[in-house]
Amino acid sequence: MSDVGNRLKTLVKTCGFTNKSFAEKAEVAPNYISILIRTGDISDKFKYTIKKVIPNTNINWLETGNGEMLMDSGDTGQKFTKDSDLDIVPLLEHLLKHNDELMKDETFIKYIQMNAEYLSLEEEKELKKQAIQELREIAREKIRNKEL
Repeated sequence: MSDVGNRLKTLVKTCGFTNKSFAEKAEVAPNYISILIRTGDISDKFKYTIKKVIPNTNINWLETGNGEMLMDSGDTGQKFTKDSDLDIVPLLEHLLKHNDELMKDETFIKYIQMNAEYLSLEEEKELKKQAIQELREIAREKIRNKEL
């Protein structure tokens, strides 16, 4: 199990979830959570999902082990520690909320559109992977049932 995987496991357990209940909230297959815990290979898109399920998660802690696992409710959130899809969402929310001048810049708008398309493709790819995994599980179950 990787360090990131250990931290995910700790986060899930500390927040009162089982892998199965967390998976249900995150709308993924339960074995997907086990894979993430084992490998520690958590996509930026799924980090955003973690934030949706457990909003006060400190993603910096999840990635590096630095800081507190959970942020105070008064902490407004994500520290922009690296260029990632996860960082784009809170930035956009801030820009839209404050009607920032950047939102009127054509180059910036194209950049945002490209990132939105990328997120869409990553989400689609993740859904396909989940569907394939679920089909494999169904096939294994059918094979086991025939052997009995």
